Amino acid sequence: ISRENMLEYLPQVTETIEKYAHLDPTCDLVPIRPTAHYTMGGIPITLNGKVYRWQNNNQNIVYGLYAAGECSCVGVHGANRLGGNSLLDACLFGNRAGATIAKELKNLNKDDETNSNEINETNETNETNKTISSNVALQVLYKQRNNELNQLMETSAKQVTDFTDNSYNDESSQIEEDNPYKLFADLGKIMENAVAISCDEQSIKKALNDIQEFIDPKIQSLHIHSDNLVFNQEITAIWEIKNMSLLAKAVLQSSLARHESRGAFFRRDYPKHDISSLPQHSFIDFDGNLAKKPVNVIDFKQDSKGDFYTENSII
Repeated sequence: ISRENMLEYLPQVTETIEKYAHLDPTCDLVPIRPTAHYTMGGIPITLNGKVYRWQNNNQNIVYGLYAAGECSCVGVHGANRLGGNSLLDACLFGNRAGATIAKELKNLNKDDETNSNEINETNETNETNKTISSNVALQVLYKQRNNELNQLMETSAKQVTDFTDNSYNDESSQIEEDNPYKLFADLGKIMENAVAISCDEQSIKKALNDIQEFIDPKIQSLHIHSDNLVFNQEITAIWEIKNMSLLAKAVLQSSLARHESRGAFFRRDYPKHDISSLPQHSFIDFDGNLAKKPVNVIDFKQDSKGDFYTENSII
């Protein structure tokens, strides 16, 4: 391929290869490898974007909480997304979530008008209790977040180096330890090696151990290097690495519990489908408790007495 054609049709690809791989794509072989860049899982939502918990084989809606986009999971991708189908998450279910929120807010306003004209003691009591409960929950969360901020700031006054100025030197090895961005890279390497393309029990357990032994203790010791809270990106980075560690462990624990390969998920020690049961969604809560929800199969026969995969010609 001539350089002129490469620059005309693939200018960004050419620039990336030359800048980061130091290769000339017009004549050099460019190494490639598979990687994980998308997850079919996420926050469980209904078709209208309402977040729910799967508890005791029931869908329990989390009142007032919605999600849409790639953070969410409505199940349309199955176990392996088709190219370009991410638009479903953002455009379709984002639209449905927004429309549902607008409709419910409108109904709430109507209810408020009705209650003001015709006071119903029972409804008034229920609404009051709901408001009190919500306010208490918000106060608890507010206090919790303030405590987190105070902990981050405890040692900031003792620090003379602002992390955001990138002034690293060999004499300041502690800066490396207090760097949330380095922990992003370290956590990424652990997950890349453990579950990015394929996994097995050994790789999953090693990753869980590495996170708990090496990553989490460093996360707990993170603090901000400037007491200025306005536009402090380090605070955001610290909260993000905490969330990423939690999500990484959720992925690993769910992967460890699934003794099969399915779609984009491949376990080297369980390379086949588990045909002893019907397809299942994996759910995990904040405390690491796992649950399974049967896939809602509509266009296929779903008879647990027979062989689901043979009956429906699924390999």
